Amino acid sequence: MTFGSTFRVLLARWYITIPGLLLSLALAGLTFVAVPPQYSSNAVAVLVQPKLHGKDPTTNPFLTFDSSLSTTALIIVQALDTPETAASIGLSPGGDSYTVKDVGTIDVGDQVVQPFIYIKSQASTEQAAVDIVNNVLDLASQDLLGRQKDNKVLPQNLIKLNDVVGTSPAKPVLGIALAAAGGALLLVLLATTLLAFRADRAAAARRASAAEAGAAPDALTAAAVTPHAVTPDAVPADARATDAVPSDAVTARVEQEAAGKPAEEAPPKVAAAARPKATATRRPPKGRSDSTVRAGDSFPSAKAPLAKSGTNGSGRP
Repeated sequence: MTFGSTFRVLLARWYITIPGLLLSLALAGLTFVAVPPQYSSNAVAVLVQPKLHGKDPTTNPFLTFDSSLSTTALIIVQALDTPETAASIGLSPGGDSYTVKDVGTIDVGDQVVQPFIYIKSQASTEQAAVDIVNNVLDLASQDLLGRQKDNKVLPQNLIKLNDVVGTSPAKPVLGIALAAAGGALLLVLLATTLLAFRADRAAAARRASAAEAGAAPDALTAAAVTPHAVTPDAVPADARATDAVPSDAVTARVEQEAAGKPAEEAPPKVAAAARPKATATRRPPKGRSDSTVRAGDSFPSAKAPLAKSGTNGSGRP
């Protein structure tokens, strides 16, 4: 099944295609509206080294990044990305959620050190999306501070978590609604296509049945007008018994009988040959009682005058 054949079927069955297309658009719109809206917010934080003693106090901490900060950022990310942490801020599985990672979508070049923490939330309301990001940032700061205090790090040596990108305003997430609407649209279009192909096959079957029904009477008519083959059994017994009837005349008679037509009158010669010879009868001569003329008998000439009745020819009795 090619695209061209599919397009031709859909075009031929337009009375199915057009309503199906309208129905699919309507269903996609309803699905887009019915899907609950989702909102998202995000923030980015960075770990900064403290000012070390014995160094110039004016040293910029943003110029002293090393690989240890990347390791610390990864530790914080692993601690925040757990179900227990999500439950601690009031989130339940299947509802509002967040993601936290140490590598973002921004290309930072070939740097090995990436002491960043990326946080992104997704919630059913705008305020909930913003609150989730703020709560995760607070948890990250608390976890970083608690780990350092557990290791008895001096306050002047504490690593700090600074905001790079503050919590952004919540934005609607259209991906879920668009995916649901697109799924509904494709489902109805597929059903419309299948229905159009089924209607096309049914129409083809009806045309084939009509063609077969029209061909049957034609075959019967052709069989009725076609002469049957002449066989010896079809020849009448009296015709076979008489050698005087030519085979052509017999064939013509059988064909006429097979076609249901009255037999035409045979040619004069054939009729004469088929008719038996009649026995010639004449008035026998005087003195014979036989009514049949035998061979060798002579007949008076038609021109000779008949003798007058009487014994002496005088005409007297």
